[in-house]
Amino acid sequence: MLTRSSKDHDFTRTTLRVVEQAVGERFDGTPLENHSAAVALYFMRYNFWRVHLTLKTTPAVKAGVADHIWTVEEIVALMDSN
Repeated sequence: MLTRSSKDHDFTRTTLRVVEQAVGERFDGTPLENHSAAVALYFMRYNFWRVHLTLKTTPAVKAGVADHIWTVEEIVALMDSN
């Protein structure tokens, strides 16, 4: 069984790999920069993209922060603009 830290590490690496493929470039920053990017993506995914079973929508839509469920393309476009 995986421990929490190894699951988090796997998710961080997977998230960075998905974004690298979508954006078309590699994250060659420091480990801290890579970790910061992965954490930001995790929170975007959790709050804007992932539909929660108990809410039947995303937390951002439920809170009125967003008017729709975001797509991966929208999140990547937001990253590209920054």
